[in-house]
Amino acid sequence: MANRLKLILPELVSVTQATFIQGRLISDNILVAHKLVHALNSMNKCSEEHLAIKTDISKAFDRFEWSFLRDSLTVLGFSNSWINLIMSCVESVQYQVLIKGIPYGDIKPTRGIRQGDPLSPYLFILCSEMLVRMLQQAEGEGKITGLKIPMDRRETIKSLTGITEEGGDGFYLGLPEAFGGSKIASLNYLKERFSQKISGWQHHFLSLGGKEVLLKAVAMALPTHAMTCFKVPKAICQQMISIMADFWWANKKDSRGMHWKSWEQLSKPKQEGGLGFKDIEAFKIALLGKQLWRMLTKPNTLMARVFKSRFSVRDLMVVSRKGWKRDILDLLFSEEDMSLMEDLRPSGKNRSDGYAWDYARTGNYSVKSGYWVLTQVIQARKGLQEVNQLSLNPLIHQEESINHLLFQCSYARQVWAISPISAPQGGEWVDLLYTNMYYVLNIKSQHPQLEGLDIIVPWLLWRIWKARNDYIYGGKDFDTSETLTKALEDVEEWRTRKEHEEHKE
Repeated sequence: MANRLKLILPELVSVTQATFIQGRLISDNILVAHKLVHALNSMNKCSEEHLAIKTDISKAFDRFEWSFLRDSLTVLGFSNSWINLIMSCVESVQYQVLIKGIPYGDIKPTRGIRQGDPLSPYLFILCSEMLVRMLQQAEGEGKITGLKIPMDRRETIKSLTGITEEGGDGFYLGLPEAFGGSKIASLNYLKERFSQKISGWQHHFLSLGGKEVLLKAVAMALPTHAMTCFKVPKAICQQMISIMADFWWANKKDSRGMHWKSWEQLSKPKQEGGLGFKDIEAFKIALLGKQLWRMLTKPNTLMARVFKSRFSVRDLMVVSRKGWKRDILDLLFSEEDMSLMEDLRPSGKNRSDGYAWDYARTGNYSVKSGYWVLTQVIQARKGLQEVNQLSLNPLIHQEESINHLLFQCSYARQVWAISPISAPQGGEWVDLLYTNMYYVLNIKSQHPQLEGLDIIVPWLLWRIWKARNDYIYGGKDFDTSETLTKALEDVEEWRTRKEHEEHKE
């Protein structure tokens, strides 16, 4: 019944309710409330003439009258047979009291819905919808309106309503209602809870595998709710990274341990030599991207309507809606952002734009695909730079073999690439030393045009080997072009000595 009921809730329940409704997120209400409190805290006309009252329903599940629930279902248009099925589930409850371990009594309540019942959240929402509809009806009939409250009347209202606190300094749905001052100070509780959680784990009894599971499955879930709604300051992200790194490398309860690798390296995918930990900076942007995607693809949600009413893209477009107002863009955006915006061609007044995410098969944005783009595509573009010289360090390999040293390491591959000797078909050296040696020593049989140049092969092999030894034992790092030059000089010296000996004979 719960699965059947949740399918029709979006059609029955107003947009102001987001919890437990398919296609809606509780974060929508958080963002709307945050924007409202921010406006009231701002030094403008809104803060002087308006106020908002935050209410809470105490013991909501326990105080629902069953008669009211039946009437609510009737008003919403449910059939009598469906109502009877629902009420039979609700009214069948009975209680007994344990006294010294012995059950007594047979209590049959007349109100309340059970905690843990899959139907209960949906029934609560339907009953709450009655209050929403009553407010909407009263507003439509002019019985209630928005009022401008003079400053001298606020104390009277606080006295009548029993409200003792003001200012939006509390929490709403687990997050701060507003950022009154420093955003770092407002969200510092994230770091404190993060540290408290991790310090409570007995990490000196855990294997590295156990630590990995805890960090990925538990620790990274703690700030996710806040990161979904707000851009958490970089300082807090760095503090959380430091806490995780200390936990990972610690070998005793009160010891930080030696950090043998940076967290940036550990955050790389396992196929790139990392451990696959989340990059918190990229993860928070990917989560916020989900909110932006919902605003674009679901413009009728309450959050989208509130934010779009304040920040309209139409103000940036020309009258025909087929181009951008360059003078306004110059004032608001950087050259890089303007270039990206001008690549988007608006379709005009008579067409509606569609949206597709190129990095997912379905065309829909997901946090996973957004994180991948941030860590693999964008960061790779930022990291691109011209490499004129590869370090000899790649020659040192954990399982170094002669084949890897002479042909497959990045340094050796570049030496062969800039030499007259062309790489094998396909451009890759194989894993067998004999095959690679046979190829280079018999190069002229496969490439007749290289006859006369094949003499450089043994000298290239010698110079790659010598460069490796000079790096390990002498700390000397040679340029690949220098290695090739030395090999060519060796060839010339060998030819000169050979000709000199032939003249002697």
